[in-house]
Amino acid sequence: METLTQSDSTYDGLRSFVEARAMLDKVTTHKGLCALNEAVDERFMSDRQQLSMADAEWEQWTLLVAKKAAQFEG
Repeated sequence: METLTQSDSTYDGLRSFVEARAMLDKVTTHKGLCALNEAVDERFMSDRQQLSMADAEWEQWTLLVAKKAAQFEG
């Protein structure tokens, strides 16, 4: 996964927490993690919300991203 761009089709199908979590499991670099997290943020926070997550899923997402980031740092 490379740096995210608005037209990047890698994340076009990202619509749910389950899909985001599956992509997270496949991330192998810190750069890829940042790109995926940015894609999730853009799709979840946009005016025309493209990604559906319950509050509990959003909290779990942030914890999973932090845990994955720690793997790359350590």
